[in-house]
Amino acid sequence: MISAVRGTLISKTGDRVVLETTGGVSYELAVPLGVLERLPVEGRAVELKTVLVVREDGWALYGFDQELERTVFQRLLGASGIGPRLALALVSTLGGPRGRRPAQCAGGAGGAGTDEPGLRARRCGSRGPRRGVAGWYR
Repeated sequence: MISAVRGTLISKTGDRVVLETTGGVSYELAVPLGVLERLPVEGRAVELKTVLVVREDGWALYGFDQELERTVFQRLLGASGIGPRLALALVSTLGGPRGRRPAQCAGGAGGAGTDEPGLRARRCGSRGPRRGVAGWYR
């Protein structure tokens, strides 16, 4: 398991960043939007906490600058019907300075984040992640 990556920020594109370690190895990590906004300019030193997801079609690293976001991402992955892409979209929607407060997302019309791009209403309606996600933040 890779728990963190420290290195120089090489690039920020879309929802991905590339970090080059002092050993010369570059890692591409998918990150939530809030992390992307909080990262410094390219060429600066960065350390991200990571989650390594191993699947039949490949390995993927997901990076977080806050332990809370990483923990929520890991718990979402453990929920039935939620894969890494949806978990990352939920963390992007719920966390960081751009996102709503978790209590606001847990209640209200439409369920958790159904109006956000990349989230399908059938997975985020009255069933699915709404059952207990808000409790993970407390």
